[in-house]
Amino acid sequence: MSVTGRHRCAPKIAAVDVKKLVIAIVVIFVLFFVISQPRASADFVLNILHLLESAANSVVLFLRSLFT
Repeated sequence: MSVTGRHRCAPKIAAVDVKKLVIAIVVIFVLFFVISQPRASADFVLNILHLLESAANSVVLFLRSLFT
């Protein structure tokens, strides 16, 4: 039984390592993008914020329409 127990733990350890590796690569890419192109990354963040603001305004308008 201990042999099967070891096999069950191995994929979890590998999955955690892959997850950490992917997160590290994403963080490095984002830092590289922010450092190498600060204006483009600021514009990208502002576009995302405007998109979220628009979505929130749409939800508020929908809810107001329901209750008025």
